[in-house]
Amino acid sequence: MSDQLKNLLSDIVFENELSSSSLHNILKACNELQNFKHKDTSSINQIISNLNANINVQQNHQLLNTVIQQCTEDLLVNHAITWMSLCIKSNDNFSASIGALDYTNLNLLVSKTSHSNDVKKQFIASVLPKFMLKLNSVPSNPLVCREKLKCLESVLRYYNGPCFSHYKTAEKFLLNCVEQHHSSCSSSAALTTHIGLCYTLLSQLGGGGHQTSLYKDNWTSALVKLVACTHKVLDQMFEDVPEIQTVPVPISIRTLDVTIPFLSYYPNTENTSKLHASTHLLRAFKVLSTFIRTHLGAPFPAPKTINVEAVLSVVARVLSITPLTLSNLDVTSGHAILLSLLPEVHAHAHAILNTLVLIAGRNLIPHSLYICKLTVHTLKWTNSSEADRHALERPYRELRCAAYKTLHSWLTLAGYASNIELVAEELIDYLLADIVYEKQGVTLTTVMKKTRKRHKTKVGLESVDNKSMQQRALPISGGTKHYQPGDSLCAQAHRILADVLGCAGSLLKPDLIQSIQTTLAGLLLPLSTGCRDVYPYSTCAASRLALYSTLESCLLYSNPRTPDLAHYASVFYRAGLTDGDVEIRKQCQ
Repeated sequence: MSDQLKNLLSDIVFENELSSSSLHNILKACNELQNFKHKDTSSINQIISNLNANINVQQNHQLLNTVIQQCTEDLLVNHAITWMSLCIKSNDNFSASIGALDYTNLNLLVSKTSHSNDVKKQFIASVLPKFMLKLNSVPSNPLVCREKLKCLESVLRYYNGPCFSHYKTAEKFLLNCVEQHHSSCSSSAALTTHIGLCYTLLSQLGGGGHQTSLYKDNWTSALVKLVACTHKVLDQMFEDVPEIQTVPVPISIRTLDVTIPFLSYYPNTENTSKLHASTHLLRAFKVLSTFIRTHLGAPFPAPKTINVEAVLSVVARVLSITPLTLSNLDVTSGHAILLSLLPEVHAHAHAILNTLVLIAGRNLIPHSLYICKLTVHTLKWTNSSEADRHALERPYRELRCAAYKTLHSWLTLAGYASNIELVAEELIDYLLADIVYEKQGVTLTTVMKKTRKRHKTKVGLESVDNKSMQQRALPISGGTKHYQPGDSLCAQAHRILADVLGCAGSLLKPDLIQSIQTTLAGLLLPLSTGCRDVYPYSTCAASRLALYSTLESCLLYSNPRTPDLAHYASVFYRAGLTDGDVEIRKQCQ
């Protein structure tokens, strides 16, 4: 380290000439430039000795964060316990920035010294009990709580054996975190994910047994409990709605007597209004669905035995309830509230299915047709009608994106074994609804009606049949856009169409392939002539790129009995070479 840098740090840290924000900026530059790394030991020792003697708490922890990331392994091992104790001593009276930095530093120290047996012995003896005592309180600040959860995650991962005696303490802390931060919309999703990761690590506490058999049993038992709790929540959410069980709930789950610890803080839904009860149940389902996804996707030291039927029973039960199901029932406030919550509930169910597909992969081939039907079923009831053509956004946009994401994962993993050709004819109709958008202009009609008293003017959308009426038609370019710039729904529909062609293009009917070719040509022809009224392609580069990618798939995987599109494609690709987007020009080369 240069003398100038040492003098600068000495002035900043130990004479307090600059503010903490200035110190933060300088130390950030030190991290980026790696100023402390590969320097002589004496220079680092001087910084460390001054660090241990510094009484300014905030500057002390900022400098500690920089030193931890750049000092040598020997120095880190020698000072790890001292620095861990320094982080543990912090209390809740400090500011949120200091509290978050404390847990960040402790997390770094635990992960970087996990290979040292000496540090482990001292950590178990002196630091671990103090850290577990810190779990008796939940930070009110979401940032501090997130860093504390990350620190707990590292402790549970690297010290799973000694943490077994603190199982109840860790579990209670996780439940309290859910209770305190469940209503914070801005941070609840990220915090719930971290809580779910820690919950998964609870099944690894203690010994693994013979060939990690205990780990496997604990993991499977935890998954079954989560599924059982989710069904109990759905029992209350759909209590007066007739259900069709397409995937029966396993008897082992129905007969399992479990409580819902994650809902212990919710009031009794029988004593609250329908709106409050439905809101509480929605939050509960979101928490449990996140826990199921993190439990399925988190790394595990042993092979996972996934009860596929149990997970699918949750997904199928949720997706079987649609607005059509509720429309056949009596109109009540409870049904109206449930109808408003259905899109969000279905989106979380698709997230569970997507995680299951990514983790189980081709092991789900026996359920391939059912997975395809579930996604097509969602696309069917969310398909917009003509009455929505002037909407600012595509109705059920988020839910359709979730369904497309699930279907893309399945087609990518299963390939020719996906059985997508069995539902392709219906699916492609729904895909084209998101690919082709015929924008219609809005006509404003001014009706002049003359009476004895005065002239009256009426403005409306009536049709014009009388010569005394004056029309003003809005230009298409000035109308409402159905897709906003950068919208991903159209691009995702193109991606699914390309996947379908790649997996089952040779198995599709010739007239269906020809319909796709005609649609693509109808979109690309005006774009190649410079037309700017092809929505959303004129304003969204991602949609144009997806359009050219779909054209490529149509050329590669089309049915041999359909007309060849190569001649027209060459014209379209030549026009794409002059596109303003770099990625589109690369695609057309």
